[in-house]
Amino acid sequence: MSQPRRPTTKRRVSKPKPLTPDEIVDQTLKREYERAMKALEAASEAETEQWDAKWEAVGVILDHDPPLYLAGGFRDLKGFARKHLQAAAPETIRTSVRVAKHFDPAAEKLHGTARLALLLDYLEAGDGKLPAVAIDPARTRVRVRRGRAFEPVRFPQLTFDELRAAVRHAKGGSKGARAADPAPLAAVRQQLSEGGFAGVTLRGTAARYDVLGIGYDDSAALHRALAKAKLPKRK
Repeated sequence: MSQPRRPTTKRRVSKPKPLTPDEIVDQTLKREYERAMKALEAASEAETEQWDAKWEAVGVILDHDPPLYLAGGFRDLKGFARKHLQAAAPETIRTSVRVAKHFDPAAEKLHGTARLALLLDYLEAGDGKLPAVAIDPARTRVRVRRGRAFEPVRFPQLTFDELRAAVRHAKGGSKGARAADPAPLAAVRQQLSEGGFAGVTLRGTAARYDVLGIGYDDSAALHRALAKAKLPKRK
């Protein structure tokens, strides 16, 4: 006669506790963190005059591998920002760090963070990387749409909206973005380019598309260009 089986009990496997910041960092990182924090605190006391120095110090903390804020007892950027950066959003922090890294204080004061951040986005979209030396905005040209053509214009002469449009076009014109276009969207994009509308933003799928950035005066010409697009037959 067979014996009844005893119920088996499953052992609970306890999850390993996450490491604390003190367990991750060593004394060398702590010393580097302390040096960066001294620079940050000194710049923060006169933030208006020392904006560039402040965000360069923050950049030292963030760009280190691992981030130096771990040596200050913070698990993430959000906790560090809550304590030392008036709870600024991570996107705002990283934008300020990028601008401080690539421009000098005079350019930051003259052009503002938002415009300079757009210039960085434009340059990065074109070359894939930013120069190691400081960028002179006054000598930098941006290709913008003038009517149906594109021409290089010096950065100080551009409006904020023109900069945003230039960034959209630079990002949308990358090889990677176009390689992913479905056939109907690629046909529309090619026709718009041939019709003088290469600077517009075109987004869509195999079933539909949206065109952004068209002036009212160009509406009729846009419709004529779209009517000539040779779309593949739908199955």
